[in-house]
Amino acid sequence: MQSFPKPRLLRDIIPSAVEMMRDRAAGKRKPVPLRLVLNQQAQPWTDAEAALGGGLWPGLYVLVGADGVGKTQLCMSLGLGAAMEGSPVAYIGLDTNDCEFVTRFLGLLTSRSWRGLNFGTATFNAVLGNQDFMAMVGTDKPTVIDMPSMQRAAQELSELPIQFIDGSTTNWTPDQIEVVAQQLISMAEERGIDTKLHPPLIVLDSLQLVGDSPNLPLGVRQRMNEATLQAKQVANRYGVAVLAVSSVARTTAKLLKSDGERSEPADYVSTGKDAGEIENNADVVMVLVEHVDRRSMYSDKLVCVAMAKVRTGKPGWLHLLFDGKRHRPAIEDDIDRERNTKRRSAPRLKDLEEQAKSEIRKQLMR
Repeated sequence: MQSFPKPRLLRDIIPSAVEMMRDRAAGKRKPVPLRLVLNQQAQPWTDAEAALGGGLWPGLYVLVGADGVGKTQLCMSLGLGAAMEGSPVAYIGLDTNDCEFVTRFLGLLTSRSWRGLNFGTATFNAVLGNQDFMAMVGTDKPTVIDMPSMQRAAQELSELPIQFIDGSTTNWTPDQIEVVAQQLISMAEERGIDTKLHPPLIVLDSLQLVGDSPNLPLGVRQRMNEATLQAKQVANRYGVAVLAVSSVARTTAKLLKSDGERSEPADYVSTGKDAGEIENNADVVMVLVEHVDRRSMYSDKLVCVAMAKVRTGKPGWLHLLFDGKRHRPAIEDDIDRERNTKRRSAPRLKDLEEQAKSEIRKQLMR
């Protein structure tokens, strides 16, 4: 028989709620800091922290994006940045093996392309010292890495409070997220980390790859719904923040390309693949929208982040630049360089949705 929570009187709930508000106001309880790893340092993503009340408070956060905008790399950067600030982090990689996980982190810490490390095109040279070879970094050129800096980065990485769960070779199921939270809190206790000041962060990458429970086979949409529901419950029960990644279907990927924020951020809330009830379970839904008309002065992708749902705030837009290796906050000149120029209006999201549906109907009629 299914158990239900016992009703409680309001007078029994008020003391703990008031204590939490008092602690947060006094700085005795803090959110997971939002940090982007740039130039080998964890730098604040101030716009995102302002939009979310200081950072990632306990709850479920869903990051949606198409291929090419760096969903995994952004989560890696946020996870690494949080750990560098003292928060214990667990990364559940359902499409990431051990080697890729390490090379992505080392790439962030050394400001180098992780692909060169992962695919064997990097050249290690112990004589190079700390000379700057950024000009040689790229997917079509060999990456030159000086061994001393790589060894220092590896040592720094090994000392951080980060756990990695390789779910790429196993059937990782939604109920396992509670075990991950328990192990993460145990690690924090062993290291003497005050989780009120440095709350834990769990990254789940990605929702579409969550497996079936042995006794309860479900479809993809039902599995994702179960995963987000479990994540939400674990976040509230253990006081952790859960950041879950969601991909998009090919038929809707075009909806995440735009030449500006012509649509309302809330319009993007259900663009995730097999989204189901994700938007209802999530406290925050963030959608990465690639800006296709405009390039920054550095020729990086301008990624508009639609804060499509913010349970404790209001929808809005944030902006990042992505060079294929790492994200950084976009400055005002990058965001709206052409604000005063006459430009064609982008089609609204609803028009793009109708266009996508029309194309699907044509394919079905063939």
